[in-house]
Parts: sequence; C-alpha cells; structure tokens
Amino acid sequence: MACNAAGLVDKTTPGSPKLDELASILEETCQLAGLKAVVFSQWAHMGELVELRVRRMGLDCMQLHGGVPSTKRGDLMGPASATTRRARFSFPPTPAARL
Repeated sequence: MACNAAGLVDKTTPGSPKLDELASILEETCQLAGLKAVVFSQWAHMGELVELRVRRMGLDCMQLHGGVPSTKRGDLMGPASATTRRARFSFPPTPAARL
C-alpha cells in the first residue's frame, strides 16, 4: 500500500508519485484528447484519493465497487457512456467482486 501512497498506511501523508503520474496521464487522455479513462485500484482509500485528484482536475468521475448495490450500478454506468469527460475507476474490495 505504501508504494501507492504513504497516506494509505499512515492516513496523514498527502499526495503520491502514482497520483501525480495518473494526473499527468488523465490530463493527456481526458483533458487534452477528450477521451475517457477507466482506472482500477485494489484499495478503497486509494480510490478516494484518486477521486479527489480527478475532481480537482475538473473531471467528472464515479466509483464502482463491491459496496455499490447492484440495483444502483446501472445508474452509475449510464452517464459514463454519455459524451462527457468522465474518468471511471473501480476497485474490488471483496473476492466476490473480482469474479
């Protein structure tokens, strides 16, 4: 976890080289080229850090993970397929979600 972001371990250290690199990739892909991106993360807190960074960049995003009820997942995916600048990311918090 510390390789992703030290804040995942100590809950206080801000930022991460991985988040910086992701921001650079999303700037090229989403902001400049107008494409969409899907980002996968294993850690729920890393997903929260990604969401904060993505929203600060002015991009819309959503999280799809095992904690989202299956009845609500379609609502999340609808806007993701629309013609908006949206970054999506997902993380499998449980073995069942990895199937």
